[in-house]
Amino acid sequence: MDIKSISTRISPTPSGLSDLQNLYEHALQVGPSVAAYLLKLVSLGYMEQRIIDGARALLSLQKFYDNKRIDGACERALMGSKCNFEVIKNILLNNMDRIPIKSIMTAGNKTTGDTEYLRGSESFNL
Repeated sequence: MDIKSISTRISPTPSGLSDLQNLYEHALQVGPSVAAYLLKLVSLGYMEQRIIDGARALLSLQKFYDNKRIDGACERALMGSKCNFEVIKNILLNNMDRIPIKSIMTAGNKTTGDTEYLRGSESFNL
């Protein structure tokens, strides 16, 4: 499912574009991750009005944050499994968008050895 297929079922605005198409174009202007986040909302199969409301809430963050921060928050949120406005808001409130993603990805990948936590076959004999 994409923006075009879902927006054909939404009544068009006077400009001829649906609300969702207008919101998607606005999201593209904010940043590519914002547009990708909106597409993720669409792909999850949420009801059309929920997608529109989520997109409006996301874009309303421009009143408080610059486009770079919103796009960074969306980029980080795309790595997670939850997809809603609260995720983006929490990332921005906690300044997580300012921490490079690469540093977080490598910090969580510490290894402790090849088989430290593996039990041998003798542990499973009945």
